[in-house]
Amino acid sequence: SLSKIVKDHAYLADIDRLLVRSWMSLLHLDDLMDFLAVVQVELLDILRYIQINIKSDINPSMYKALKDSSSHLIRKESNRNQSFDDKYGECCLRTAVRLLGSVCHWIKEPGHCDVPLQFLQLVCCISKIYSQTDSETRKRTQQESFGETLHIITKWRRNTFINKLLNSWNRSFSSPIEINVWTKLLSVSFSHEEQTSLWRNTFLKDFEGKLKQEDRVHQIGIYSKMMEELSDEGPLLCIIEKCALEAVAYICQ
Repeated sequence: SLSKIVKDHAYLADIDRLLVRSWMSLLHLDDLMDFLAVVQVELLDILRYIQINIKSDINPSMYKALKDSSSHLIRKESNRNQSFDDKYGECCLRTAVRLLGSVCHWIKEPGHCDVPLQFLQLVCCISKIYSQTDSETRKRTQQESFGETLHIITKWRRNTFINKLLNSWNRSFSSPIEINVWTKLLSVSFSHEEQTSLWRNTFLKDFEGKLKQEDRVHQIGIYSKMMEELSDEGPLLCIIEKCALEAVAYICQ
């Protein structure tokens, strides 16, 4: 009924833009996409709304709402053809990073890992738009946001995938979902090449560290069994191969 009232009176939001915020305070998170279909809402208002309304009990409807809203924002912001104003852009980027932190804090189930990854993609998208205009303030804000994002995702990955990497009995990965997450994390790019390089090297080092916790024979086995299947995975295959060769050398000694 609320959605119908808003739809019938959507023209009022064109007269008073602050009215949108009042209406949004009455919405449930799973009503957000219906609301956005009839009322134009600024990015920062949407980010703040989700940040306020995300709760610990992520039920199926809330999970779907988070997934749909993040997809919507990524599509919308990817088509933005001009940078943000300085202050507005800084607020959007910092709020998006805080929201990513909340999403990663409440969603740690491997089966729902697509939502944190989508909010990570949204942060990267906003960061790239924000960097279209160069200034010392923007560089500092971006560097701080990047550092916080790296910390959030590193912690989330470790808390979400706590099991061993390999199944010793059949020489396979314990969780195909985890390997998919590693691959996606390594494909993330930022507006500055040095940030992208630091991000990739951090997660490659993390993956290598986790793989080396496995028995050396199993490190060799996973490479022998999976090297063709992983041929498209690039950096992951290089690390698996490196660990296997080091394990062979150690055993031969």
